[in-house]
Amino acid sequence: MLFVEDLERHGEALLRLVDAGVGVAAACGSLEITRGRGYEMLRALGRGRGRKTVITEELRGQVVAVFGRSGSINRAAIAGGLSHDAARRILVAAGLVGAAKAGYGKARAKARFAELVEAGWSITRAAGEVGVNVRTGRDWRRGVRKVGNTRVRPDGMVVDYGTGTRYFISMTRPADAVISDRYLSLDDRLAIADGLVNKHTLTAIAAGIGKHKSTICREIRAHSVEGIYLPHQAHRDAASARARPKTSKLAVDPVLRERVEQGLETKLSPEQISHRLVKDFPDDESMRVSHETIYQALYFQARGGLKREVQTALRTGLSMTTPSGPAVML
Repeated sequence: MLFVEDLERHGEALLRLVDAGVGVAAACGSLEITRGRGYEMLRALGRGRGRKTVITEELRGQVVAVFGRSGSINRAAIAGGLSHDAARRILVAAGLVGAAKAGYGKARAKARFAELVEAGWSITRAAGEVGVNVRTGRDWRRGVRKVGNTRVRPDGMVVDYGTGTRYFISMTRPADAVISDRYLSLDDRLAIADGLVNKHTLTAIAAGIGKHKSTICREIRAHSVEGIYLPHQAHRDAASARARPKTSKLAVDPVLRERVEQGLETKLSPEQISHRLVKDFPDDESMRVSHETIYQALYFQARGGLKREVQTALRTGLSMTTPSGPAVML
């Protein structure tokens, strides 16, 4: 296939994969193109200047100078138009970086960073050694987690750069804690990624971690970029989605709330309303609400969003839940 055709067909997908943190070799394998063609496409799209740069003394000095100011191998590589490995080889020869390469993967890089800092290295130098930005190193040292476009501090303060706001969340449980067997843990997600790499069936992967096949299918579909499953990103998204307290969907969407209230006034049950919305708005995902959310909105007015008057429209006539178990005499 001609280069122009490859670029038009796979260029945007390749950029999305690379921007999501997928290696160029893995991204090219997913798109079924050669690695050489992938690098050509990236150069054509303005990402990188190729691998045939002649290493001159002037270029060596530039890489060393940028690394001395920033402590980042990545910044030194970008400044010189080199790959990370090429810049690192220059810095190793200059005695600024150790010959032993840091392990691949953020978890191992973070562990190596902690070891270096404990051994007396500065944060700037340790961050440069493992190939991360100095700010990332400071975040690791301070216990700050980056979730999407936010930074979560150890005290629970969340700095949202998308909206320019700050707020607090409960920090009683770390993001990677196993909450319940009902939920996928980070180990489960890593096992799913390993199974996909080794071309195991979804049934075999599910059996290996004790989950249902449909759970694995939904997880992969929801957290894949161009066919590549990203376990760490999936786990961060899940931790972010679990943050409490949450605002009820009915409290923030007046159009959806009005439709629910109309259904209750016509004596429809919450289950019927939930199903009716799917039929009435088949192409509008915003017009979806579960019957559990409707019940919560009725029984807990502080976070529900529904008018108090519609409680009387329930067919049972009840506005409070009642115990369903047998009475216990004390």
